[in-house]
Amino acid sequence: MKEKESRDYYTDNLAQVSKSNSVIASENIYNEKGALIVPAGASISADVAEKIASHKLSKPIEETVSLERSVSSQVIIAHFKKMPDHPEIQAIFTSEKLLAHFEEACKGIDRYPLINQKLTVMAERFPAIYKKAVFGAFLSMLLCRELDFTEQQRHAIFIGALARDIGMLHIDPKIVSKSGRFNAQEWRLIQGHVAISFHFLNLVPNVSQNTKVAVLEHHERTDGFGYPRRKLEFELSREGQVIAFSDMLIALFNKYVIELGYSMLALEPILQINASRHKYENAQAAIRIFKSLVAPMKPKHQGKKIGELVSRLSRAHPLFNLLFLQMQEFNELLTKANFGIDLKPTTHSLSALQSIMITSGISDESILRWIDSLKIDSMLDQDILEIEKYGLMINEGFWRFNELMKRFEVMLASNQIPAEKQEEYSRYFAQVKKTYSLLASLLTVKS
Repeated sequence: MKEKESRDYYTDNLAQVSKSNSVIASENIYNEKGALIVPAGASISADVAEKIASHKLSKPIEETVSLERSVSSQVIIAHFKKMPDHPEIQAIFTSEKLLAHFEEACKGIDRYPLINQKLTVMAERFPAIYKKAVFGAFLSMLLCRELDFTEQQRHAIFIGALARDIGMLHIDPKIVSKSGRFNAQEWRLIQGHVAISFHFLNLVPNVSQNTKVAVLEHHERTDGFGYPRRKLEFELSREGQVIAFSDMLIALFNKYVIELGYSMLALEPILQINASRHKYENAQAAIRIFKSLVAPMKPKHQGKKIGELVSRLSRAHPLFNLLFLQMQEFNELLTKANFGIDLKPTTHSLSALQSIMITSGISDESILRWIDSLKIDSMLDQDILEIEKYGLMINEGFWRFNELMKRFEVMLASNQIPAEKQEEYSRYFAQVKKTYSLLASLLTVKS
């Protein structure tokens, strides 16, 4: 595995691309000792890639090769126009005004041929990651305009959104393409794409420092649960959090709109729960954008299904509140014990979640009374919509609990809690897990 970890797989990806898009050495390729490895003009085949991989090069491989065809701004625009297959997204993507803004923003990418090269390889080798980059750049552009960012900021963010996952091209393609859960070693390698992307941008002439920082921070979160540096809100740039928010928005769109069939405005209550993860201003801006561009939300549940949803939410409400209190108490116990565990992320996350619960009313007892008063056979569409919105909010709140559970489990498994205290804390946490499991059985999103 050590060889796999140290190997740079970008050359392997170039070799695969060369089967349909000629990749040649644009100059002699030397190793660090000055020995010629590949002469100028040679094609980068699988055999050549294997030869290159066994050497440490004098220059990065991307600086010594050229592709017959590259993803330019015009190619990105053409791809963008073909991307949407969801009717609500089509309505946004085909807006002449928004398309004109996107075309203007895209022109900036042609200043950076090395990024064009990487996007070309990404589009061929990992089309889903490429589409996510283009979609993310578009969403980032919308947010920048809504938040009235300067032209310089908009450019930095747009380029960062396109380049943020370039590091994936240097990681074992089998891991990058893997479906299902990563093991710990694989997850560590995947997380490494952030640093790889950042270091690559240091090679690209004239890329702004704001773009580099934004890429380095695009998996950071304001509650300290992100990576690679687990920064908190006051330490994070606005640019990086716009890209991070766009990433989250794409994930929520795929989950709720594409997979589960909700309308796009169903994301509004979900964003309210996630508002603190990547700066409130981004969530508020996204909600304003959706309301101005998307048709009103329509009910998804009818008949027997709405009755089942109401029943589940009625039972979930008290469990949701109980789980929050149990987690809060467990976090306070660990804080008072002073075992040297870093509790800043969990404390910050619980505080942010409590604020959201209060402002959204998600945990208020009046909600439960209202749910219990509903007559299923005579519910109006507006009642169904409110129930669905509440269900989406409480479900997304549960996934915030899920993150906290994982963090607490890591703490208990560490050797930071003294052996004589392990049983006491494990016993308390078992009660938290019991409540969590009961809530999970009611709130796992059902289509």
